[in-house]
Amino acid sequence: MLSHARLITVTGTAGVGKTRLALRAAARATSRFADGVHLVELSDLRDPELLPQAIAAGLGLEAQGTRPTMAALLGYLGDRNLLLILDTCEHLIDACAAFAESLLAQTTRVTMLATSRQSFDLPGENGYPLAPLRVAGAGTPHAFGEAVDFFAARAADATPGFAVTPDNQAEVTRLCRRLDGVPLALELAAAKLRARPLAELADDTLLADETLRAAIGRSYDLCTPAEQALWQRLTVFAGTFDSELAGAVCAGKDLPRDDILTTIVGLVDKSVLVRDEAADDEGHTRYRLLGATREFGAEQLTESGTQTGVRDRFIGRYLTMARYFRDHFVDDDQLERYRQLRLDHANLRAALEYTLEGDDGQWREGAELATALYGYWIAAGLFQEGRCWLDKALERFPDPVPERAMVLLTRGYLGARQGGGGGLAGRADQVRRAVADVRDGIELATGLGEQQTGARGYLYLNLALTQAGEVDEALESGIEARRQLTAIGDQIGLITLDAQLGHTYQLAGDPAKAIECYEDGLRLLGNSRERWLHGDLHIMAALAFRQQAGRVAECAAASRLALRCKHDMRDLAGIAFALEVLGWLAAAGGQHERAAWLLGGADSVGQPAASPALAASHRQAVDRATDGLGAARFGALFAEGAGEPLDDLVAAALDETDLDETA
Repeated sequence: MLSHARLITVTGTAGVGKTRLALRAAARATSRFADGVHLVELSDLRDPELLPQAIAAGLGLEAQGTRPTMAALLGYLGDRNLLLILDTCEHLIDACAAFAESLLAQTTRVTMLATSRQSFDLPGENGYPLAPLRVAGAGTPHAFGEAVDFFAARAADATPGFAVTPDNQAEVTRLCRRLDGVPLALELAAAKLRARPLAELADDTLLADETLRAAIGRSYDLCTPAEQALWQRLTVFAGTFDSELAGAVCAGKDLPRDDILTTIVGLVDKSVLVRDEAADDEGHTRYRLLGATREFGAEQLTESGTQTGVRDRFIGRYLTMARYFRDHFVDDDQLERYRQLRLDHANLRAALEYTLEGDDGQWREGAELATALYGYWIAAGLFQEGRCWLDKALERFPDPVPERAMVLLTRGYLGARQGGGGGLAGRADQVRRAVADVRDGIELATGLGEQQTGARGYLYLNLALTQAGEVDEALESGIEARRQLTAIGDQIGLITLDAQLGHTYQLAGDPAKAIECYEDGLRLLGNSRERWLHGDLHIMAALAFRQQAGRVAECAAASRLALRCKHDMRDLAGIAFALEVLGWLAAAGGQHERAAWLLGGADSVGQPAASPALAASHRQAVDRATDGLGAARFGALFAEGAGEPLDDLVAAALDETDLDETA
């Protein structure tokens, strides 16, 4: 089907192997897709509104953030030749169907392969119903049938030396029939051979009526009390986790923290948990529960009456992580903490769901979590998702309370940082909304006497007004922000202000003042190994140096410093911006081939020249390079840069020698 169809849906019951089949088919078809195969796992996603963000993240687009995600997604896919796998769609069936319909209509060479318990029922959809494995009988291509062969392989893994023989063939066949040939049920049954003999399993009258759910239940019954308790409690995790996280959330009087790792190993041995390929910066192994086992464990947790306590610890853990990232944003471990949050994104989303979408009275925790993550939303380019959670928080706090003030300010700040979409008109509309949010937040915070919140409000207003082109007002709000932030000793806010206000001065035509802000920001950062604000400061300085005659080398150096910082953070918008400025310098210095290549690379990574102030510089660089090379040569080099792998692109840009001062 992958050779001729554009929408294929693999359907079947739980545990039948839909995901494995899709991945195997995709692996065999990889050579047909010049732009690669991309897998998006949806089992952890609950909110259909976040489907576009999840797909964008799977394509590596989450940090572009300059257009609404769906528009960016479909625009990116365009005429690319790639295979997109959406795995586990049944709980988001309407949203996935709507996306598939748009994909077929607005792209030309993208193929979508979905796994689901039901089809989308769309024109052009090619269904592939996946049946369970066949047991011995007429028409089976294997000596004993696929189900028996599969069970034998898994049983040999669980019990070395196991094999199907004439003596046990009847028992294995009977067991496989009773489990309906469902691979996951067979896998779980094979694991039971460690504890029960084959004859007992095959003759078990309860096994005769086992469905997949019953098979999982039997596996649960074979677990120790500690393993059962941990299985239940781990279901609060929507994504992967390591033993330390499991201990922080799941340990209790009946399950000491020192026993967590041993209990995890027991669940892995029983095929309840699976090891995940991802690991954190310290190399800790991470684990996950598969969908069916997670659903079963969650039901047991609810029945146990301990769900609230476990969820409270889970929420508390991620709220602590978010607070630390907020309060220690400029510490040396910024990059490590950021990468940890990225690994735990699905769990952060679950914590937000528990607090903002539940009715357990934890809305304040949810509002704080959504706002404390402001730096994470920005650094990860997750503007749309961040604003989605902030919208939900605002619904929970319609009255004039401190939470509402902070949520309004944070939503406005994300809107200002994102810059909008749909062209310059769409950008202007979003920036206007951002200014309104921030002004409303400041007014509310002032009325409530929330000094720290109000000070941050003026910081955010400086950016929003700068983005809106209201430079004089932006300078006034920046000065007020400095006064208030200094009064409360908000160093993170002051460093952020230096980067923002420097850009305001640069747009006001005062590069000298902008460079003063740059130097002040670096002084406040000191010897910190922080990367995000360093990158912002270097980008701002590069633009200011570019405005001053004879400072081309300093502009290039600042751009490369920014590129290193933003590459460490995987900030695509920041990477694109630094590449763009280096492209401008190359064009101005007569290095037209390098300019075309860098501009193409910048364009493929993000949209750095979306604002009117920067669009003119971009057009000027394109015109110069095109005049020097001719349109055909420029287009070829531009496309070459756009197709370069990100790490190679950055490495080549960093190797660029300083430009001549006469450029």
